[in-house]
Amino acid sequence: MGNCYDSRKNTVILAFDQAEYTQLNSQFQYYCELSSETRDIKQLNQRSFEDIFSENPTFGIKLFKFLELYSGSEGYVKKEPLFEFLELLVKDVQTTVPVFKNLERFELMSLITLQNYKYVKTKEELAQLQLTYLDTLNVIKDIIKMYQHTQKNTPTNEKYIKSLIDQLYKNESGSLSWIQLMDFISKQMPGAKYLIKKYFQAKFMGKQFNVYIIQQIKNQNTIPVINTPSYFVTDELFFQLLLSTQSVLTDCNQLTLLYSNVAHQGGFNQMVQSLKDCKLPTIMFFQHEEKYEQKIKQQIFGALTNLRWYDTKQYFGTKKDCIFSLYPYFKIYRSKKRGEQNYCFLDSNKGIGFGGKNGEGYRIWIDKNLQNSYCTQTDDSYENGPLILPYVKKLQINIIEIWAIQHPTDENDENFDIKIDLKDPLLQKQDDIQFQNSNADFYWVQQQKTDQRHSGYYWENSNLSEYPSIQFDNSLYNSLKTKDSRLILRQMRSAIEEFNQNKHFDSETFTILYYGIQQLQKDDILEFLEKEVLKRQDVLEFEILQMKFLQATLDDQNKNRKEYLYQLQKEILISFDQYDKHGQMGIETILQFYKTKIKENDIKQYLQNQAKKIIRKENLHNYIKNRLIQIVFNSEDCDQQISDLLIYCENTAFVTQFITILAQHSLEILQNESNSLKQVSKVFERVSAQLPNLFNQNLPVFLQFYDSECYCLRNAINTIITNILTEHLNPSKVEQDIEMKENQLNQRLFLIQKLSSRIIDKNAYARVHTLKMLRVVCSQNLIPPNVQLMMFPLVIARVQDVSSMVRKAALAFVKQITKFMKNLFVDGLQMQNFMKITDIQEQNQYLGNEIHKTLIAIDQILEDKANAQTEAEFKELEDEENLVVSNLREKKKLQSVFIQYQEFMELLQKLLPNIELLLNSKCITDIYKAISLISFLFKQKIENTDVGIMKMLIHSNNPQIVNKLAKKFYMLFIENDNEQVPINNLIHLLKISSSKEQIYLEELIRYMIKQKMIQESTIEIVWTNFIRNYTANQHEQLNQYSKLVRVTFGQQSNLLTRMKLDQISKIIEGQKKEVNWITVIELAKLIYYLEDKVLVKKYFQQFSLILYFYFGTPNNLWFVACQEILNLIQFLPVPESIYDYIIKKFSFKVFQMGMTPKRSTQDFLEEESTLVFNNQCIQLSQLLFIVGQSALAIILHIDEIENQLTHLRNVEEAKENELDKIQGGCEEEYEYNCVYLQTLCKYSVIQKGFYQNFAPIVLEILTEIEEENVQLSILHKSAGLCLCKFMCLSEQFCEEHIEKVFKLIQNPNSDGIFKNNLIVAIGDLLHRWPNTVTSYCRQLFDGLNNQDFIVKKTSLNMLSHLILNDMIKIKREITDIAMLLTDPDENIQQSAKRFFFQIQKKDSRRILNSLPDIIFSMSNEESNDKYKMFLMNTLKYLDKQTEQLVEKLLRRLKENINEFEVQNIVFTLSKLQMKESLARKFYECYPYYQERLENPQIKEYFQIIIQKLMKCGLNQENKQILLEFEELLNRGETKRRVLGSKNKSQKSTRSHTNSQRSIGYTNILDQLYTQSTEF
Repeated sequence: MGNCYDSRKNTVILAFDQAEYTQLNSQFQYYCELSSETRDIKQLNQRSFEDIFSENPTFGIKLFKFLELYSGSEGYVKKEPLFEFLELLVKDVQTTVPVFKNLERFELMSLITLQNYKYVKTKEELAQLQLTYLDTLNVIKDIIKMYQHTQKNTPTNEKYIKSLIDQLYKNESGSLSWIQLMDFISKQMPGAKYLIKKYFQAKFMGKQFNVYIIQQIKNQNTIPVINTPSYFVTDELFFQLLLSTQSVLTDCNQLTLLYSNVAHQGGFNQMVQSLKDCKLPTIMFFQHEEKYEQKIKQQIFGALTNLRWYDTKQYFGTKKDCIFSLYPYFKIYRSKKRGEQNYCFLDSNKGIGFGGKNGEGYRIWIDKNLQNSYCTQTDDSYENGPLILPYVKKLQINIIEIWAIQHPTDENDENFDIKIDLKDPLLQKQDDIQFQNSNADFYWVQQQKTDQRHSGYYWENSNLSEYPSIQFDNSLYNSLKTKDSRLILRQMRSAIEEFNQNKHFDSETFTILYYGIQQLQKDDILEFLEKEVLKRQDVLEFEILQMKFLQATLDDQNKNRKEYLYQLQKEILISFDQYDKHGQMGIETILQFYKTKIKENDIKQYLQNQAKKIIRKENLHNYIKNRLIQIVFNSEDCDQQISDLLIYCENTAFVTQFITILAQHSLEILQNESNSLKQVSKVFERVSAQLPNLFNQNLPVFLQFYDSECYCLRNAINTIITNILTEHLNPSKVEQDIEMKENQLNQRLFLIQKLSSRIIDKNAYARVHTLKMLRVVCSQNLIPPNVQLMMFPLVIARVQDVSSMVRKAALAFVKQITKFMKNLFVDGLQMQNFMKITDIQEQNQYLGNEIHKTLIAIDQILEDKANAQTEAEFKELEDEENLVVSNLREKKKLQSVFIQYQEFMELLQKLLPNIELLLNSKCITDIYKAISLISFLFKQKIENTDVGIMKMLIHSNNPQIVNKLAKKFYMLFIENDNEQVPINNLIHLLKISSSKEQIYLEELIRYMIKQKMIQESTIEIVWTNFIRNYTANQHEQLNQYSKLVRVTFGQQSNLLTRMKLDQISKIIEGQKKEVNWITVIELAKLIYYLEDKVLVKKYFQQFSLILYFYFGTPNNLWFVACQEILNLIQFLPVPESIYDYIIKKFSFKVFQMGMTPKRSTQDFLEEESTLVFNNQCIQLSQLLFIVGQSALAIILHIDEIENQLTHLRNVEEAKENELDKIQGGCEEEYEYNCVYLQTLCKYSVIQKGFYQNFAPIVLEILTEIEEENVQLSILHKSAGLCLCKFMCLSEQFCEEHIEKVFKLIQNPNSDGIFKNNLIVAIGDLLHRWPNTVTSYCRQLFDGLNNQDFIVKKTSLNMLSHLILNDMIKIKREITDIAMLLTDPDENIQQSAKRFFFQIQKKDSRRILNSLPDIIFSMSNEESNDKYKMFLMNTLKYLDKQTEQLVEKLLRRLKENINEFEVQNIVFTLSKLQMKESLARKFYECYPYYQERLENPQIKEYFQIIIQKLMKCGLNQENKQILLEFEELLNRGETKRRVLGSKNKSQKSTRSHTNSQRSIGYTNILDQLYTQSTEF
């Protein structure tokens, strides 16, 4: 397109007349004069176009580049090519410029935005132009930004622009042709063409014409005033609707809120009444909201009417009415050209409708009962298409807004009345039908007019202005907004020149300078102010001072510049001391500093002094109060300054009025103005801390905060009450007489009751704040004990709150209450610790008996007084009576204390399990606080807290939790001056802990040793005590010390000196005389940590002698000791030979035949020194245990060798060259060695080694169990476990004998522990030989029905692990696990729930795919009830897959299945959640199950399905289908056509399919039809 202008020879005659040419030349000349660069050459540069299009400078740059290329000049644009370009845009004639001849306005604009200038010359190529999502977005956005023609580069809200574009693109990476976009815009935004014309007329048609154009644009193409904020309406949306509808929105100058279900409480009746009372056109917005777990989806749609509303129960409206979808897609649906004229409908008794016919089938229907509202995609009045996404069948409307559309002519209409008072009590009258989610704080409820949109909040003083009331011209200020910044700078210079002549500011001069300072953010303006204005303080006095402070409003990005201005302000502030003499302007100057945080103390003090002077002027109080309120709501970080002003102003009346007015305004502010309300709350909290009396006097005003939707205000009143209680009503701080004490006690109880009622506030932040305030009040002993006990259950409930913050605050409050009760019960009763509940009950019973005895004594005294003979006797009895009565009062008082004591301890016992549950929380804060509180309660010697202490032993990988736990244990058990005390504590913990807790305790002790929390000196004392107890032969203490020695020295093996090792050796030798198996076990575990292998071998031989010495002992600890001793063999050289030796020696002792090797120096087992145990059964079981354990050790040894080979292979591979690799290299050698190892294991170890001798013995022993009435002995159990260990060695051996293991599990004589061990063994076998064992895993499910808890739990855990890791596949077996969801044992239930949660998380279709097979396998008489129970347990895991499941089950009904399966399928369908789309599926599949409806149970299930479908909010078509379906069920007739001609072919196909099913089917249907016809 380059140089198109210069290439033409003939001048083009344009369609402008003389007046228009004059306007164009004048405006062009004006733009040239704005810059020194363009003033002389009379041409425009790029900067000129940026300034002309200041609201969209990017478009200005693109237009300049286009015109630069068009004219052929570089860097500048002449007026002739510009005028040729403008002819197409601003004239409604065919342009004569050849380049633009075939283009429309919008087409040219789009090509400029896209910067595709080549297509301007060759429009034929436009069909090839493809646009991205971002291209289209920029094109539409440039049009929408035209409404900002008076603003500077304002950000654009793209939400509804994107919803318009989203319907063109499937995703943001798609493409669209340029021609498609132009066609789309011409249909969707028909007003764009006219808008472009007016927009460029306003830019280039001259100043005189510009005034008229701007006025027209204001009336037609800009945004009206909106009387209150909106959830939906934005400037961009209104403009987009205006361009798309060309309706009554044209010429609109104001939108007035008629009704919102958020702001109004009157419900449907109020909505209808507001429509009937309004005589204007309306626009309505509706928001549909859906919640999915933690996600919220919203869809917005609405309608536009051009006439007022009539409650005639008849249709009305015009063809310009329309309905629309806004989000997620923007689409306008206009009236059909030849359709029905049923546009709007209003029936105050039923609802509001759009479209439809004969009062039904509405396109939009808003029912009086909001939950019955719906939308459809088609009707006869409006264009077809979805208003919301098609899958939504039932509306869930949460926001409705109705706006009146006001035009300038409406204000002069004598019938016009649109003053809506949102606070009118008649409008707030409750209605029978109300909408949910009322939130009136969102809207400004004071309806005052303002010239600025969204400028702030409206206050009582309507004369209040943001601008100085002196010398300010508001109309001039507004007109300056449309002018260029350089022009304003020029006018400011002129204003200064005028000042130099007249020596004062007039209104115009002041306003121009004010605007320049406040609005222009340019360094040249600041420089001009400093040089020309700010230095003239001597002449201008206060006016110049005001100018300096206005600089603080500049939003300059240069921080150094801001700091400079701030320092300048401070200097001027302190230099002037006459603010109180300048009225409102003086106040404004002082208050400028209250908008930001002041750090300097001298400035703070100076401001306080000046504020005091100003506040003394009572005639300015209203102005000051309102300006302070504005600052509080509109500024940030001002709470400290405002609070200090109120606290130190020394004017109680002013402060009282201010806080009450501020409170009233706060209640009227919208809820989501959280920052403003936070400032208000902080002010109240700070002031109430210093002046609680003022708040107490006006308390009813602040108690209204409890009704606010904003939690900040509810927190503020909580703080106010706390400050009143702690400062004003605190007996310890205020001297009181008796009457005042009683009054204040009642008031204190009232406030505490108000405060405690907020413990269950709906907002978590409010609940936290309430608990914190109550803790403050409790810490000052202001809550009576009986009130605390009444409050305690609420606090206990908060320990289980959904919010972790609340749980944390509740635990802290529990700690505070416990401290208070300790002072009352422990210190008050002069005890050392809290008593146990049983002791308290005994004390209560004792006091009750004493009181009863005292009452009897009083009765006796009264009787003696009546019989007294002398006055002296009477007086003596009277003195005795007084003493006894006084004693009675003391006992009753003490009894009341013990009653409260017992109540507190019982509540605390209820709390302990809840705290213990928090130890398993996923939130670290919960664990922290639970550990802290349990430790505190344990330190207070609270009953049963030792259980919590043991549960604190949480096995966590989080180092922070471990460190926290270690510190608490150190504080409770280790920290003590006496070094013996921590050792005794550790011994006690080891003694009372369970096996699982003991593992965690040992880990914790090792961690504490590592962190030096347990010193080496303490460890040495442990050893000393261990030796002392061994020497004294104190078995019970020795066992615990043995464990502690192993735990402590195992972590610090370097402390095992030679002397200690010798002592260990002597202890082992001494076990031959009298063995202590616990000591042997623990010492064997300790030897495991030694690094010296020679020592390990020495100790192994000593330990082996003990095993050999006590071989055949009936003590089961022999097996544990044997396992720990055999574990040491892995550290010795050639371990397989040692295993061989051990087995042969022990075998000889059992069988007394040639299995012992020849005697040599290596023979460390001495036969002659052993004890004689004649129980050969036990000896054989112990031998088999050794054989089985050695088999596992061999496997581990072989695996270790294989790992070493792998490592060597990797090392050698890195060294070998390419030739070696081609020849096989180390890879071939590695494979050879692996095969050799496996062969060695299979043949040398199992089939030809010493294990082959024991396999027949094991099998023979296990064969005995198969006989009836054989009681399992330890030999049988040992043989069974040995067999499992043999099977780990050889897959062939495993395959031959796996069935025997399952028979042992199923054997009724096997006990639970034996079965449990076998199940675990099968899990190990499955890991090692999956192909062999998998086929037998079905038998593991039998363990789920076992009566033994351990077997059931182990089976469930094992199966869960195998299934979730895809080691076994299941289908119907899942029903067995589902049955455990209702198991009586809670632990089993939780394990089953975790399994289903994990399986659903891993594969959401797993259960769905298995369901048909499950139904098939359980479709018999025995399993019928079992299936129903299974379905009810797993139903919640199928809800999200309803449609696929229904389709799959209905297809199943088509097949030839038995009655039980049909019943199970229909029962399943009746329990599922129905959707509207399923109505057609049930109807079409009717022939599949028609014959089954003779069963009344099946028919009943289908009736349930119909009832569920009826509740789905069906559209008219589906409703008709469902009615026909119900009629078929009731009559048994064949299906009739109801879907219209479009379904004829489908019906024909279905009928043909149905006729194939059986010969008699058609005859049966004909008979049924004939019978019904005759009837």
